[in-house]
Amino acid sequence: MDRSGYVWISTVCDLYSKRNDYIWQLSGGQLHLLALAGSTALSPEILILDEPIAQLDPKHAREIYEILKELNEKYHKTIIVIEHHTEYIAQYCHHVILMKDGSIMWQKPVKEALTRVEELESCHIFPPQITRAAKIMLEKNLLDSNTLLPITIEEGQNIFTKKKHMTDCTHERKVQEKDERVVEFVNVGLQFRSVKGEPYQLMKDFYLNIYKGDKIALIGSNGAGKSSLMKMMIGLLKPQVGYVNVCGEKTKHYSAEELSKHISLVYQNPEDMFIKDCIRGDIEFAMKERHIKDYKDRAKKLIELFDLQDIQERDGRLLSGGQMRRASLAIGVALQPSILLLDEPTANLDIATRKEIMRTLDILKDVVETVVIATHDMQLVCDWAERIIVLSSGYIVKDGQRHEVFSDKYVREMVGIEPPEIFKMGEALNIRCYEIDEFVSAYQQEES
Repeated sequence: MDRSGYVWISTVCDLYSKRNDYIWQLSGGQLHLLALAGSTALSPEILILDEPIAQLDPKHAREIYEILKELNEKYHKTIIVIEHHTEYIAQYCHHVILMKDGSIMWQKPVKEALTRVEELESCHIFPPQITRAAKIMLEKNLLDSNTLLPITIEEGQNIFTKKKHMTDCTHERKVQEKDERVVEFVNVGLQFRSVKGEPYQLMKDFYLNIYKGDKIALIGSNGAGKSSLMKMMIGLLKPQVGYVNVCGEKTKHYSAEELSKHISLVYQNPEDMFIKDCIRGDIEFAMKERHIKDYKDRAKKLIELFDLQDIQERDGRLLSGGQMRRASLAIGVALQPSILLLDEPTANLDIATRKEIMRTLDILKDVVETVVIATHDMQLVCDWAERIIVLSSGYIVKDGQRHEVFSDKYVREMVGIEPPEIFKMGEALNIRCYEIDEFVSAYQQEES
């Protein structure tokens, strides 16, 4: 591939402006894009990608699949993706190979494959939300019995009836007003030193209040400042201007270790949380080092709470994705922090394991008062968050509940937010919904 090809790849991957930066200056999502750009730049005839959009914001995820589509259709490259997001499979793939227990069960055209709903779900794979919604509606006689299940929004528009007026089927959560501040960002300015050129200014005149009991989702594109925000809260980064206040203490006066009595961060890569040779040892470690009485009893309770009994003697780095996430959450709450920060808790996980993590998050409401999650998983945002903060280039561009954020098409376009597929299907049909059962209920109301 000539130099123009390299420029094309780096530009589409949104890395051209970073071409002179060092790798350690990139965010996790930007590192993922860099790996993809490097592999593609070799111009192989066959490109195999394992979870190509893991850790990527929705805008970049869509762009990555557009790149792969062009490589396939224009340059005749063979593309093989290992992918759990079936909505992308529906839009971009031609064939599907289903594997189970190390064996190939079948290979079928994408339309036939994704409409085998029961078979896929038995393998803990969830077809597109639109497909599952249509399947339920067929079973409830809300669609003609001869209807072929749709797998894309375009197909859904040809099957589902558009409402004349907006039908709102959402079950909005009643969120109580909160007034006790546990984290304050006051006039914060954050710069990163650059080996070459001027320092990079990520934040300037930044203000934010987090209240006791908040369940916050931080969303935004890769490099928007989500991880930096969290690192300032736990004291790993110190602002050059202004201050961050955590539970009444200015972080610039305290070390990360001292702040850990108030706040804990569960890292994006859970294996970074493991330092001992077994899960039980990892959960006990921080409590033991801080001379907490009865630390073994508390570790035992956490092991039971997060369903880790059968794997407590195993090395955390050798566990499955879901097991590692549960174990890292147990480590994160071991010191009983009042504030828990989670960085991409569902990244790299299949849909079934993501649901398992959702159930685990429900446990946290009885363990931790305030939880902040940085995520690109919009279904997690819709299902869990009570408050959504949208970041762009170090600034807050939206702060509100899900109906305020996802209904703002300007913000969605600016930041590249992709709502859940069923929400977009509903938008096209004048139905406001976030979940499959809400979508189906819009048609059940007409029948009843």
